[in-house]
Order: sequence, then C-alpha cells, then structure tokens
Amino acid sequence: MILVGAALLLPAAASAQELLDPNDAFRFSARALDPATIEVSYRVAPGYYMYRKNFKFELEQPRGASFGEPRFPPGHMKKDPIFGETEIYRDEVKIRLPVRLPPGAGSVSLLATSQGCSDIGVCYTPHRQKFTVAMTGAVQGGSSLPSFLRRP
Repeated sequence: MILVGAALLLPAAASAQELLDPNDAFRFSARALDPATIEVSYRVAPGYYMYRKNFKFELEQPRGASFGEPRFPPGHMKKDPIFGETEIYRDEVKIRLPVRLPPGAGSVSLLATSQGCSDIGVCYTPHRQKFTVAMTGAVQGGSSLPSFLRRP
C-alpha cells in the first residue's frame, strides 16, 4: 500500500504507475554473521530512500529470544518537508542486530518494519517483512547457511 503525501508534495506528472512496489524499491534480506549477530540488509532502488528512525525489528520465534540495540551505519541528513531534518539511507543499508537465543535455538523468525519514499514526493506506508534466519553453525567471516539464504 502506498501513502500519497499532500497534493503540494506531488508533481503533476507523478502517478502510482511510476512507483515501484515496496518489495522492489526496498529489497530486504537477512543473514546470520555469527550465532549472536543478524545482519539485515536493504538494497534501495535509485530515486528512493529510507528513514533511519522508522526501522523496527521484532523476533517472533523462538520464544525467549531477544535483540540488543541495533547498530546502524551513518546515514545522510535530509531536510524533509514533513519530518524536518532527518537521517536517511540511499543505495544500501546494512544493520547489525545483536541477538540472544535460548539454548537449542537454530533459527529465528524476524519481523522487520521500515519506511521509505520516492524522490518524486510519495512516501510508502510502513512496510512489514518477515524472514527466517538460520543461526546454527554460522561463523564470523563466513556462513554455513543454506544456499537460498546466502548473499552472493
């Protein structure tokens, strides 16, 4: 679902047909870096950006798992007509999430919420994505994740 901003923010040529689906504008993936760290990655399409303050991460499974404080890379400051001076990401953002798992947990079910906008003045509603990350056997600097979860 796309949230269309105030009419003043939209150029007359802008239409919903020109906008990418949020899954294409903000390509989401996640992987274990080691048994205690998940790296969440978003590849941001050209002409789009994401708000740092609107990322939220939750663990749905396993019971008893929890996150530490997310570690964000530095972003770029943008003067937003609605939010004022705010930090954004373009191109790609990788966020590290320290995770504490209960004994025997081999994977986590991660729920990520994010929000981004197009440079034409249209912002998407907060977007939720779910991803299962295998944690067992992951090692720093490499991965024993199944091939479909590995990044090229």
